[in-house]
Amino acid sequence: MPTDRFVDLQHVMVTPQRPKAGVMHAVRLDPGVARMRLDRIRPELFGVVASLGFERADSPNPISPAAQPTDTTLFESAVGDVRYYLPRYRLRTTAPGRYDVNVVADPQASGLWVVSLGLEAFPAPELGDAARTAQVLPHQLNAAVHFRMPGSSVERRLPVSELINDARGPVAVVRVGLSERDELLGAFMAQSAGACLRLQRSYTVSVEMPATAPPPPPPPTRTPIPRPPRPIPVRPPRPGGVFRPQLMEARPVAMHLASAPMAVAVDRQLLLRRRFEIDPALVASATTSPTPARRFRALSQNQAVDMALWFDSGLHSYVYPNGSPSTGTVASLQMHSVPYTAPGRSTRHHSYLQSSSNPTRFYFLPDAFRLARTEHAPFKPALAFVVDQSPDAPQADPNATPATPPKSAVELIADVRPVTDGKRLLLAKEALKGKLPTTGVPPGEISLEPLLAPSVLRLGLPRGGRMQTVEVAAQVDLANGFQLSERFALDDFQDVFAALMAPQSAALLQGNVAVSTGLGGEILVPVELNFHTLEGELFQTTETPDPVTGSVAVQLLNQTGGALRIPALPVWLSRDGLMLAARTEGLDLSQPVELPADGQLGFRVLPTEPWPATVAPTSVPDAVFDTSSITAVPDAKALFEQTFDNSVAQETARAITVMTDAEVLASAQAPDKAIRLVIIEFRGNKSVRLSASKLEETVEVPVALMDVLLRRDTEGQYEFRQTVVFASGAQQSDGWRKSDLGLLFVPFTGGN
Repeated sequence: MPTDRFVDLQHVMVTPQRPKAGVMHAVRLDPGVARMRLDRIRPELFGVVASLGFERADSPNPISPAAQPTDTTLFESAVGDVRYYLPRYRLRTTAPGRYDVNVVADPQASGLWVVSLGLEAFPAPELGDAARTAQVLPHQLNAAVHFRMPGSSVERRLPVSELINDARGPVAVVRVGLSERDELLGAFMAQSAGACLRLQRSYTVSVEMPATAPPPPPPPTRTPIPRPPRPIPVRPPRPGGVFRPQLMEARPVAMHLASAPMAVAVDRQLLLRRRFEIDPALVASATTSPTPARRFRALSQNQAVDMALWFDSGLHSYVYPNGSPSTGTVASLQMHSVPYTAPGRSTRHHSYLQSSSNPTRFYFLPDAFRLARTEHAPFKPALAFVVDQSPDAPQADPNATPATPPKSAVELIADVRPVTDGKRLLLAKEALKGKLPTTGVPPGEISLEPLLAPSVLRLGLPRGGRMQTVEVAAQVDLANGFQLSERFALDDFQDVFAALMAPQSAALLQGNVAVSTGLGGEILVPVELNFHTLEGELFQTTETPDPVTGSVAVQLLNQTGGALRIPALPVWLSRDGLMLAARTEGLDLSQPVELPADGQLGFRVLPTEPWPATVAPTSVPDAVFDTSSITAVPDAKALFEQTFDNSVAQETARAITVMTDAEVLASAQAPDKAIRLVIIEFRGNKSVRLSASKLEETVEVPVALMDVLLRRDTEGQYEFRQTVVFASGAQQSDGWRKSDLGLLFVPFTGGN
């Protein structure tokens, strides 16, 4: 069973029609044009893509020469024989000065209007003549019409319901009611409304992975190759088999001297001939490591292009029904405040904006912004710690005094998503009925839509050695969230990680999104970043429905990679378009349950009352859960391993002092144990030598970065071993030890 049947009611968007259980999960405005999740944009940070990648010849997608491609990039096939480009789009014309834009009544649905926008594709001018022989890169399109409502900075987004392709290109079709048509036409007439068609182009290409240095080949070893022994020449015996000893025959001295230069010359020729030869009797044949093949990985991109939709009524009267600009009406917004008390929290007043052109439409803001989970199992935090240890790394904290060394820069990259309590919206829907006009309004049910307006993120961050609330350069989408990218000094990052581990932090990594509606003042939405409350999927579920009893057997599998605390699990049953309250059987939540990673829960869900007789007996029931009360039980070490970018070195350095004392070395009580030299070796090819002439030395030793980030009471452990050289010449060596002391006194006699 797909995980989207598990529902977090914090994300339910209330609409006039009761949604089915299968579509209630994480409902947001226009998900087709929503910002892509961070684990799709930067999959290498979250382990979604295999680290080995694939070779170019095996690439299923066109190749991008740039790590971050755009529509000015010229792509090519894996073989290299075909070029591709990502097209841009613009409004097309049907005649000089006339755009292919039409606003007509929908012939298939009474009361609806159809707005069609004809588009055409074209290559980016930066590509020049190269685009003439290139093909269009395969891509998908999603679109929506954006405009600001008059008298405010609130943005309206109308999703494109259809994208139809004709002989000239795509046609974007928007179906709206009469009031929405009037709002849209009013935006078309006013340049200040900033109306535009935003077209999202989604595509997948392959990009080259960073090259990794191959391990150095082992040095060649002098391995003798076995061969049969050479025969020793023996002079054959004399005839008759009589052995007679022979004396060595003396050579004339003159003859010996004359032959010596020639022998040297012969040897030189032999050496010259064998200079680049390897004697197989001494060294085995050495093999060289092949150059590693270039590896690639898939990269999904989602890039937008905006087309202005401003049509002067005098020049483009054909856009407006009957050619009259009076069709467009001016809409306004009215703000209302409705109190709500969430479980375990104090009462909070929430703002709702009501449209004057359609009084049954209200806009709402999320309850808060929280860290997101990744889109695919395991559903771990969509957050990564990247340590930049390159010598040209940007400064970690520009406000620090003195400037922070680049080697200590740590970057936090995170996906932040909005959360909304569905129960709050259900109560607000009832309370807002009293705000509807009593006359002149056609009957209809209240609809609630996410508010879109200019917003600024303010967050508590370490700056200049202390915490400051600063404006963060993030593109906030109130309906879909934002991506956070901030750099810190290594010392400050210890506090950042501790704040993420805490269920509530006083100020660090806390803040708000300030929303400007243009109606006066700002509306603040809290930002709560920690590992306890995250937005996203939690379980992989298996359901076995029983149509006879109308119940469902459920198996929950914790897929978050960490433990979950479950204090309650409200549940409903959906069947044949109806939803009933339900109860669980076989699940005891009288006390909160802690479910470990990969732990399972099995139980049955039954309706609290019989199904109505109108329900078809063959229909299949479906369980719908409220998971908003479930929190994570963070484990510091596991979270560090999940979120730390292991593509960089996971070590840093700390300075320690190694010292001894002259009296200790002299050992007056035992002269035979007098020490001449103490050698301390550290992991990482560092060493210190102390003697009577040198009693102290400071050295930088490597320590695990995880120790520095997770252990607030230490600056990191290091490993060392010591060798003591006595005056007598005897030596005593110890095994490897671990210590976190900043002052190491030797000879060391402590524990392991």
